[in-house]
Amino acid sequence: MATFSQSTIDKGSEMIQDVLCSTCEDKLSGLGSIEHSTQTMVLEENPNKVFTVQGKSVHNLRISSDSRDCEITAICGLPEGQVLVADNMNMKVKLLDQQYQVVSHCSVNVLPWDMSQITPSMVAVTVEDMHEVHEVQFITVKNRKLARGMKLKFQHECFGIAVHQDDLFITADTALYKHTLSGILVNKMYEDTSGSGTGKFRVD
Repeated sequence: MATFSQSTIDKGSEMIQDVLCSTCEDKLSGLGSIEHSTQTMVLEENPNKVFTVQGKSVHNLRISSDSRDCEITAICGLPEGQVLVADNMNMKVKLLDQQYQVVSHCSVNVLPWDMSQITPSMVAVTVEDMHEVHEVQFITVKNRKLARGMKLKFQHECFGIAVHQDDLFITADTALYKHTLSGILVNKMYEDTSGSGTGKFRVD
């Protein structure tokens, strides 16, 4: 059964919920926190802050059109409490409501790896097959529905992604690239060729 877990973590006066794929919980333990607060959050810089898990629940993300077990590789919390997840093995992005039920989905042409929020209703999703397809697909959320928008194609692999000040930061197998939101390469910021996968997956 394809599931993910929701953990509520006590961070002083703040409550943070982590939504994690049950099969990927260890390797994705820091990915995609959903922060709910009735007040403005002030992030602490204390690296020794102790977190306490207050609760955990498991939710099934499988839908009827899925042909394989779900593998959640990315999570993005939206302002109204909805959650977007990238289901890598079924090549879909799924929209979850506040009860973590799948209310909409859209398919992408190959494997989705990561996503980053651009606006309150738009995300950029890396789409990569490790052969010929190296893309970023823009997806919008409107009225609880997902729609594919613009697509950017690149000459390098696209795994991890982060958006900051109108720039895209994209990781390839061994490198980190900076692009504009229109896809223009600004520069290769970093590369580590000491092994395979040194640049993959996470952009913090």
